[in-house]
Amino acid sequence: MVDVLVLVAFFSSLVFALVHLFSNRIYRYSERHRSKMLSLFGGITVAYVFLDLLPRLETTRVHLERLFGAIPAFLNTLAIPGFAFAGFLVFFILEHFALKTYRAEHSKNGKPGRSTIYAFAIHFVTIVFLSLVIGYILRFEAQTGAFQLLLYTAALSLHFVILDHTMESHYKRLYVRFGRYFASLMPIIGWGLSVFFPESHSVGYLLLAVILGVILFNSIKDTVPKGGGKDPVLFVAGALLYSALLLTAAWLGSFAL
Repeated sequence: MVDVLVLVAFFSSLVFALVHLFSNRIYRYSERHRSKMLSLFGGITVAYVFLDLLPRLETTRVHLERLFGAIPAFLNTLAIPGFAFAGFLVFFILEHFALKTYRAEHSKNGKPGRSTIYAFAIHFVTIVFLSLVIGYILRFEAQTGAFQLLLYTAALSLHFVILDHTMESHYKRLYVRFGRYFASLMPIIGWGLSVFFPESHSVGYLLLAVILGVILFNSIKDTVPKGGGKDPVLFVAGALLYSALLLTAAWLGSFAL
């Protein structure tokens, strides 16, 4: 049974890898409807954050206790949200610094320079970190059920499309010629780490709390403005669609208990 879960998780990591490799073709496929597509994807991502990731904070606290033992009472309710807040804050700072150096370089000479490469490196850390941790958690997501794993894979794949679109819009040559190939390896490497170090899954779930903050930040930065400004109807439709799928998964899970 364990071998089956490992194999299923591997196929999900391949999906993430393929998304990184071919996301530029996905949103180029329909240039005319790109904003609508990104709005729909954005609604799904935001629903995933609030209705799937946020409720997991309670179960993640168990992993915190496994790693650090009993924690002070005043931190009991704040520790896990604190990890999410740390992820949000760190990547807010990285994003601000990257865009500041990027815009400063373009205001000087109107073309990419060394500062642009630094900005790209900072932005690229987000993609690498996100992909690695998400790939690592895949094996443990598979234990929750096939349908739940499918929703997890679908929501984060769509989020990767949005992130890749942002990276290409800022650093077209750097990301298309180099970045996306390296990023595509990260989910597979993360899956491999979960196979060789399965006892570290508590660390993975704590990182999931950090990832929550990162995805929430990216949703606010990239998804909410584009979704609300370009096509709010599709944004809301995507959010409601994914919400319905999550409720269906919870309903089906109730029969298994």
